[in-house]
Amino acid sequence: MGRLIQCPRCGVDVDFPIKSGGEKTRCAGCGALISAPLHSKSVIPSGSPKAAMGHASRNASLLRKAAGGRGAVGSRGHQAAMMALAATLMLVVIGAVFLLDKGKEEKRQAKPGKDSAGEGKENQSAPSASGKAAPAEAGDKFRPGARSIITSDKSIFSIPLSEGEREAYGALASAGKVDEIVSKDYQWIAHAIDGLLSDNEFVARNSAKVLGEIARKRQIILPSVDMAAFGAPSTRADAYTLWAMNFWLMASREAKVRSWAGGAEVKDLIPASTAVNPAASDWAKLMDDLRPGGNFDDLSRPEGVAFYRVKAMGKAAYPRLVGYIDNEDIGIGRAAVQVLKTLTGRDSRMPNETNHAQVKEEWEKWLKGNP
Repeated sequence: MGRLIQCPRCGVDVDFPIKSGGEKTRCAGCGALISAPLHSKSVIPSGSPKAAMGHASRNASLLRKAAGGRGAVGSRGHQAAMMALAATLMLVVIGAVFLLDKGKEEKRQAKPGKDSAGEGKENQSAPSASGKAAPAEAGDKFRPGARSIITSDKSIFSIPLSEGEREAYGALASAGKVDEIVSKDYQWIAHAIDGLLSDNEFVARNSAKVLGEIARKRQIILPSVDMAAFGAPSTRADAYTLWAMNFWLMASREAKVRSWAGGAEVKDLIPASTAVNPAASDWAKLMDDLRPGGNFDDLSRPEGVAFYRVKAMGKAAYPRLVGYIDNEDIGIGRAAVQVLKTLTGRDSRMPNETNHAQVKEEWEKWLKGNP
């Protein structure tokens, strides 16, 4: 049997053996040295229920001390720890939800529009006969039809090559023998221009490479072919028109090409005399494009392109130009005279509202003397 003495410092019950009194012991709660009173009213048998409660209280006090606090201080520390734990758990939950949503979004973005094993390959070019993939630019699907654009417009000159000649050149171009073709540019230049219209992607793309190399080699100043949009037939038709109008149909072209040969024989050099048929041309559109006047050397402008088409017709275009001098639209009449002056080198006054008939008559007389 023992007795419980309440510590005067921390209030924890301290177990004392039952003696006469005056004994000293240390409090298990706070460590204070306490003495048992001679006549304590707190004497409780150590095996009684209250004594058991005292032992539990002492144990709780010891736990609070081990945790770094006592009484109310320990309680406040416990509450703060619980709040920190709750906040941490909340952040973990929010982060998990965010990562889950992000993962779903990435899966949606990565999912192809069509089955990757079948239909989702629209931008891939069909294999060639040799089994090699066509050299298409990224996102630029090659589409045939450039030649039909040129042949449907009777005002655009088509280089008169036979199918046999096209096949001979096509064999070289499709095999990628660009250097070999460029080394004999005097022989293959016309075929390379014509090759831009081929429906064979290897021939068309390698023809563009050939022309680029020839332009650098011979210092021919022409805008580069738009390779980013080369898959479109209209792009290749425009490139063909540019080379046909600004090089092949030039009066000095034949002499230049022969000079490239360096004494080598140049066989069957295609003449430009059959370039463009004036009767098949849309003269209303040509004159409308020429109306601004000037800029005839700028092929990026409509008047530049129209001028080279007229120039390709040679002297056959002169009577038609003279016929427009007294047009009711004086701007058209002035454009006609400006083109005639540029092509012939003849000095002439420009027509206006009062003299356009006289200017036309002067040009008609000049034509008779210069058939």
